[in-house]
Amino acid sequence: MFIGPGIFYVKRGKRPMGKTHLHLPVTYLAFVLWLGLAPFSGEFGEDRALPLIEKPVLDSIDIRADTQKKIDAWEKEKARLVSRYDELGRDNKRLKERLGELSGRAKKLESLNRSLEKRIADSVKISQELRPFLVSVYDRVYKFVQSDLPFLATERRERLDRFKRALDDPSKGVNDAFKRMMETLFAEADYGNSCEVYQDKVSLDGRDMLVNVFRLGRVALFCCTPDGRVAGYFNVASSKWNILPSGWNHEIGTAVEMVQKRRPMELLYLPVGRLSARQVSDD
Repeated sequence: MFIGPGIFYVKRGKRPMGKTHLHLPVTYLAFVLWLGLAPFSGEFGEDRALPLIEKPVLDSIDIRADTQKKIDAWEKEKARLVSRYDELGRDNKRLKERLGELSGRAKKLESLNRSLEKRIADSVKISQELRPFLVSVYDRVYKFVQSDLPFLATERRERLDRFKRALDDPSKGVNDAFKRMMETLFAEADYGNSCEVYQDKVSLDGRDMLVNVFRLGRVALFCCTPDGRVAGYFNVASSKWNILPSGWNHEIGTAVEMVQKRRPMELLYLPVGRLSARQVSDD
């Protein structure tokens, strides 16, 4: 810096801080310092006055540069915070929408839970009321099978045993017992609408014979030996198998072959009912 009458300028040197602009307030400060030191210029000399003026100016420049750096840093931080604020705002909006969806689902689940609780209570009530009914059905079916025609005795007895075990096992609940009941009822009902032939040992007039048993629905039971020489029927009144007269051997044998699908269907005359009982006795 050079001090002279009416002239003022500042020589700029290279500083580590980079490019620096000297603003108007700095010029005023330098001018004031010049005015204050002007009377001592003759006493101290130019060499001693120059550092006293240059140092405050450079300090002011450094302060201004530091302030500008802080302002720039704050602007960056501000931009980051604004961006983060906007992002959080969007997240908050999405979370509110999600909260609304979950609240709606929660209400539906609460309603479903109440409905299920009611159904469970109704199921318990039905189970308590249904078990006595199932027991009565079992007793009736058991008595019916005992008094019915003696066909498929093992199969029917095993089915009734499964029904009974389901009733007596509390760990399975009433559902399994109900399932066994329906299985038993459907099977017994189907016997009345079907015909079948199976092999079994029966006692004909005191002799045990292996025969083909022909079940005609639930109407009658007939049998014949595999060679077709002996035929018989089950007498419901005496609960015994009786031998039919030989005149019925052909019809019984033909019926067995038809059920076994070994010959085409045709009309047959079989000894069924009271009329056939009289005919059997007459023959």
